[in-house]
Amino acid sequence: VWNCGQNDMGQLGRVADPGIWSQCNLDQLQEIDNVVHVACGSAHAVFVKGDGTVWTCGQNGYGQLGRAVPTGEAATANLGQVAELAGAAGAVCGSGFTWFLKTNGTMWTCGQSSQWQLGRIASSGSPTVVNLGQCTTIDGISSIACGDNYSVFLKNDGTVWSCGQNQF
Repeated sequence: VWNCGQNDMGQLGRVADPGIWSQCNLDQLQEIDNVVHVACGSAHAVFVKGDGTVWTCGQNGYGQLGRAVPTGEAATANLGQVAELAGAAGAVCGSGFTWFLKTNGTMWTCGQSSQWQLGRIASSGSPTVVNLGQCTTIDGISSIACGDNYSVFLKNDGTVWSCGQNQF
């Protein structure tokens, strides 16, 4: 995996200095290999490895990394594995949220759902932080795409579904 660009939230998987805008030149990410899928949000990144494991880094203010981070790293996190998620086939990221498509056809989500962009809210009823969990409101998905605050799905039957902000 090679990357470059802004890294103030650690979204490149490299050590970051939070709060300080930093640019990184094109370089290889040495900490991870055998990556078959990459997805980028506004300030977080997801890597799916060939063995189906998921690794995330960057901003985690809404839980969009799908994992707990060490105390003191609540806003940003270094590269780490999402232990609760195995068998991933791919992922897509929006602004503060993430969708994971697993090889068994199930979809998992985490992060912000203030505009229902995850198709669900937290069990507490709060849309601000939705912990990693399975989305059961739609199935038979072959492809997912995300914008800042919305998600679009292509189902196996060729129909297109969406959820989230519909302001414009």
